[in-house]
Amino acid sequence: MTTMLVLGAVQAAHADIFIGGTNVWTIVAGPSPQTLNGSPVEVVTFSNHLAVDVAGIVIMVLKNASGQTVYFTTSTITLSGGPTASIGSAYLVAFGLPAGTYSATFFAFTFGGVAISTPTTSSLTITGP
Repeated sequence: MTTMLVLGAVQAAHADIFIGGTNVWTIVAGPSPQTLNGSPVEVVTFSNHLAVDVAGIVIMVLKNASGQTVYFTTSTITLSGGPTASIGSAYLVAFGLPAGTYSATFFAFTFGGVAISTPTTSSLTITGP
């Protein structure tokens, strides 16, 4: 005897067919330390190299001197496409961290989880109050 299961509300799986790769966005400025409402902020400016709009999540991952990940924060931006590269900045706040020097790695990915930039690492120094 063969049993067949038929579902009444079948949905197709959502496949992300994005094929731009890690050179879709490149960092063109920064990371640049600034202050926003008393908190340290790293500003990273990206350029979009596709002819279509691309929405992405920019992440900053901080590691302490021992190499342990101690913090991460995200920012979302949408860069328009067209015949010339679109440029936009992500503001990544480092809130509530103790004073010290951290290794900060920045990269971007789509809402579907596909990497659209290569990682860039710099040093971030948090000063005390």
